[in-house]
Formats: sequence, structure tokens, C-alpha cells
Amino acid sequence: MVNKTNKKAFTIIELIVVMAIIGILVLIATPKLMGHTKQAKVTKLVVNTKQLETASERYYMDKNDWPRLSDTPYTSSQIATFAQEVHDSTGKVVVLDPTGSYYDIDYGKLTNYISLSDNKANYIIQNPVGNVYALDGLVKAAETRATDIKATGINLDITDLNLNIGVNQKLIATIQPDNASIKTLGWSSSNESIATVDSTGNITAVKDGSTVITITSWDKSISVTCNLTVNVPFTSQTFDYVGNYQTFTVPLTGTYKLEAWGESAGGNGGYSVGETTLNIGNILYINAGIGSGGGGYTTSRNASNQEIYISGGGGTDIRLAGLALSNRLIVAGGGGGGISSFSNAYATGQGAPGGGLIGVPGGKATWSWCSINGGTGGTAGGNYGGGGQTTYCTDGQGAHYLYSGGGGGSSYLGTLANATTTTTVGVNTGAGKATITYIGQ
Repeated sequence: MVNKTNKKAFTIIELIVVMAIIGILVLIATPKLMGHTKQAKVTKLVVNTKQLETASERYYMDKNDWPRLSDTPYTSSQIATFAQEVHDSTGKVVVLDPTGSYYDIDYGKLTNYISLSDNKANYIIQNPVGNVYALDGLVKAAETRATDIKATGINLDITDLNLNIGVNQKLIATIQPDNASIKTLGWSSSNESIATVDSTGNITAVKDGSTVITITSWDKSISVTCNLTVNVPFTSQTFDYVGNYQTFTVPLTGTYKLEAWGESAGGNGGYSVGETTLNIGNILYINAGIGSGGGGYTTSRNASNQEIYISGGGGTDIRLAGLALSNRLIVAGGGGGGISSFSNAYATGQGAPGGGLIGVPGGKATWSWCSINGGTGGTAGGNYGGGGQTTYCTDGQGAHYLYSGGGGGSSYLGTLANATTTTTVGVNTGAGKATITYIGQ
């Protein structure tokens, strides 16, 4: 007789309950498993960081330098774009100082000190202290690179750019292809004293010169550059005689060269030059050859109504923030007046040149028993031009005209740097003028 054993199969309801229990257990266990996995990664980063610090210190003892991949550190904007957890050698999460100097490690320099099989692009070294940091965020990104869509290029809207000092310009860079998984970009300027760039591509032109703006992918495998030239918006401006004061508004803070030429008359006008620092928005007042002179002059005409003198030349000056005499920065004296045309003159004196800090006396006219001294030159703080003088005397044979020369006007240099002025020779043979030239910051 055969015995039959009754076997009872799982019902559908029982199977559902079992699956539900398994699912609950998985949900409970997964966070712990993920937590242990993350901690294991952090531990590995910390261990590597400690080893790299030790190896770097040994390298420093041998070479008196840190094992940097290049001499160009990360810029502050690049550090800001990391947006990741950064671990030091103790395992703590730290925030990098954006003003610090951080470099990629050159692992080729450490082959005699350490051997790492991990992705080596995730550690940086700090100068001058030699601290090593692990960039956890880049490790996470690197681990997903196999399945991610990689960047193949960077499109940049401008590759050559000219800006004036103080101007801002935003560059637009986009990762290609459009569906690349990681689109983080790093921005840097090869010379931040010329121009800076922030983490969004906004450029600020600082001073004249050239620099290169570099845009890189997060892993530095792709880069593109923009050649930037920063220009000075103003170089030089000349002011000629117009019969009144002219104004100049300083367009840029920096050092300027001021030049002034006094007007010539019987004698040449003087020349003065110096440098000063001016701020953007300052107003200069330019007097190009206005006024007359040191010794004074007289006007006379002969029977044919001919003019018999040349009046003194006007001085040229530049003043800051107002027309008061105390606002002068620089002055070039005008030339002294002299004879124009008068055939009946018995004696004439030469007009003196302008320039020098003390005015030059004009030439004396002498005939027989009669003489007349030349005009006295202007002094600093006084008249800037020269002046002709005339008189006549009588000897035993009658009255005779004599014409002396006018005194040359004085110059003034104030507190300008690298300042000079002509002394007794004068240089300018034309109308008064002034030139303002930007030198730099």
C-alpha cells in the first residue's frame, strides 16, 4: 500500500507577504550600506591625502619646493566652481580660502616617495604650507564618467577682445554637446593685474596690457581661450591758444605728464614739464598763452601810424579744480616784447626769453647820453608774460626815440614730480599751448 504525503504550495497571498517583507528589509539595509560605502570612499581619500602630504614634505626637504604640476595656481573663480566637499588629511570637510594658492600635484615628481593607483587628478597641494586636499566632488564625478555623456568641446562667443580700462564684458561659453552630463566650467586670467574674470565669465579690465582668458572643462581635458587687450581710453590732448580758459576732465585715475609752452614775442616763450597723479573726474583749467607781462609795455605810433613795439607774450598755465592762483600746477613764462618796425629808432633792446623760476630782464637800449633799462621779468606767482618798454631822451642835437626789450616771464613748477623748466634761453617760437598726456597707473 502506498503512503501519500500531502504537500501544500504557497498561496499567492503568502508570496506577496514574503516579497513585501523582503522589500522592507532591503529599504532598511540600503541606507546603511550606502553610508558605509561613502565612508569607505572618504576613508580612502583621507589615507591618500595623508600619504601625499608625507611624500610632498619629503620632496620639499630634497628639492626645497613643493611638487606642483605648474607654476600657475587655481584662480579664485576656479576654486569657487568646485562646489564640492573638500577633505583635509584629518578627514574633516573644509572650505578652501579663495585667496590661497592651490596647485595640481605633479605625481611624476613623487614616484620615489609614493605609489597611488587611484585617479590622481583629485588632489591639490597648497603653497607655501604644503597641505594636500582631496576634492571629493570630483571623485564622485569621475566615478560616473563611464556612463556619462562626455564633453567634446567648448564654444566661446568671443576669442579676441579689446576693452578700455574700467569696462566690464561678459563672455559666453557653452559645453558641447548640449546634453553633456557635466557642464561645470573654470575661468582664469593669465594676468589678473591686467584683467580679472569671475566664475560666470564676467571680465573686468583693470589696466592697460594683454592677458589670456582661459575656459576649461571640470576635468581640464578641454579648454578654449580669449586673447584680451586692455587699452587706455585717453592718451594725449593738446590745447592751443583760444583767448580764454579751457577745461579738461580727467578720464582715468593715474599719472599724467603736463607740458606748457609760453607764447613768444620779442623773445622765445618758455617750456615747463612735470608729472602728477590725478583722479578720474578732476577738472583742469588750461590757459594757453593768455595775459601779458613782466615788465609792462607801452604803445606808440610814428607819423605814418606804424606800430613801433611788440607786446609781451602770454604765459601758459594749468590749474586744478578752479581758477584761483593757488590752484596752479605748472606755468611756462611768455617771451618779452621788443621792437616791431620803426626806422627812426636810434637804439633798441632785445626782448628776453621766457622760462626759469625768475623772470629774465629785457635788453637795455642806450644812445649817446640817453638809455633805458629793459623790462623786469615776471616772478613766480606774478606775471607770466614779458613786456616791451619805450621812452625817448633829448641830447644836444634833439629828441631821439629809444626802445628797450621787454622782460621774459617766469615759470612755475609747484610740487610736480620730474619737473623742469627752461632758464634763460626760451624754446617756443609760436603761440602758447599746453599738452596733457596719460602715463599710466
